[in-house]
Amino acid sequence: MTRLLILCAFFWSDAAMADCPQFFVGGQPPQAGQLLCNAGYAVGYSTIYKAPLWAAEHLTDESVPKALALHGRTTFSIDYRLPEEGQTGKVDFHDTIYARGHQAPSGDMPDWPTRIQTYFYSNVVAQDEQMNSGPWNQIEQDTRQAAINDGEIYVVTGPVFPAIPQRIGPDRMAVPMAMFKLVYDALDGGTAAIICQNNTPAHCRQLTPEALEATIGFDPMPGLSGHEKTIPLMIKGWSKVIRRSQY
Repeated sequence: MTRLLILCAFFWSDAAMADCPQFFVGGQPPQAGQLLCNAGYAVGYSTIYKAPLWAAEHLTDESVPKALALHGRTTFSIDYRLPEEGQTGKVDFHDTIYARGHQAPSGDMPDWPTRIQTYFYSNVVAQDEQMNSGPWNQIEQDTRQAAINDGEIYVVTGPVFPAIPQRIGPDRMAVPMAMFKLVYDALDGGTAAIICQNNTPAHCRQLTPEALEATIGFDPMPGLSGHEKTIPLMIKGWSKVIRRSQY
């Protein structure tokens, strides 16, 4: 039964491959979850976990400054592309320690149409409130700065679920045990991956793309060659987050 659930959660369709290739290295999305394309990002969604398995973005030194100049938030909303019974909502987070954690950050989006779509519940996981507003928020800021410094990056963000995850709310949304982010420098090459526990303290650490793939059970950037995955990328600020997260 457990094996069946995992297979269902990681269902993916080849037909969806060409829908939004701009968010993926080589136009190749991760082969996990139901592909949902949006104006500024894409996700691979699981109706089993009632959460995205990954979110993919393409950030540049042109788009990020526009995002930084755009201020304001909007309200979360259900994703009408998904069955109601296969997604979560505001009620699931009531009286919990978890925040509605964006996988594709709203702060990455350069205009209101793209920012509004990051508030779909299909882009949300149950994220520890302090971890979300503390180290993870800093990692997101450092990643945006990397796009400005390096010119063009691809980013994949997602949760790490245990074999039997905790569930919250009437919709029984799965709670991840950790969060990951993988970055690829499209101009100079090189990758950087980081993973943080979904609690306080977050205990963040960097790891190789191969180790990340082994941890989450799928390749988050299948368009990268084996050689490209071995080239390290330094993202300024991540090492400081790792040091601070240990306390």
